[in-house]
Amino acid sequence: MLGALGQLARHGRFVLVAGLCAGLALPETAMALRPWLSELVLLLLFITAFRVGFPDALAALRHIHQTARVVLAYQLALPLLCICLFGFLGWQITPLPLCSR
Repeated sequence: MLGALGQLARHGRFVLVAGLCAGLALPETAMALRPWLSELVLLLLFITAFRVGFPDALAALRHIHQTARVVLAYQLALPLLCICLFGFLGWQITPLPLCSR
């Protein structure tokens, strides 16, 4: 089991693309898994944390301020900047800002 997980981890980008393609090719399966999406994400986060290990996770806490700044920039500042820019240019009801909803 760990060997298979290691192989998947080594080829993570390809596994991600394969999962996206599988979701597009098998819409019935994707819709069946939809109610458990949050639990599956939680499981993947747990597996990742387990793989990283507790000592390495504690060591990474030294960089928490830098990580928080990046997260705030990408998750708060950039979307607010786009909202302000689209509002200033009058693009609120054009396809570009509406496709991100």
